[in-house]
Amino acid sequence: MHRSWLEVSLSQIAANFRVIRKLAGPGVMLMPVVKADAYRHGAVEVSRVLEEAGARWLAVSNVYEGIALRESGIASRILVMADFLPSSRPLFLDHDLTPAIHSLEGVREYERLAVSAGKAAPFHLKIDTGMGRLGTRASAGEILDVLGATRAA
Repeated sequence: MHRSWLEVSLSQIAANFRVIRKLAGPGVMLMPVVKADAYRHGAVEVSRVLEEAGARWLAVSNVYEGIALRESGIASRILVMADFLPSSRPLFLDHDLTPAIHSLEGVREYERLAVSAGKAAPFHLKIDTGMGRLGTRASAGEILDVLGATRAA
């Protein structure tokens, strides 16, 4: 017997999303984070409700969480926030997932893969803005040069 439990109101999650979207204003794209099984609320169920409420982007931690959402019919764009092994790059293209890439070399490699596969390969470039934690520390000029050479530019 469990001593505690949590009841999740999916309708309240949708209502909360709509309130936040209204507060953010027109033209602002929200990206609810549903990593770690939507913090144990049920990623598939929460993602479906958020899509119905108007979410066009969702964020997950790793490529396998993104694949699970795709396989359950989630159509929103999905950002994979964590870095990934080079061997998993094809999975992003196969499942229409958007990676957060942490280096300019990673951008170049992902672009080469996309060109060879004949697929579009949108990505987000993570930039270290001073925390020294994650992302490229390249100069703005270097970043613009690399981004200008991609088909996603």
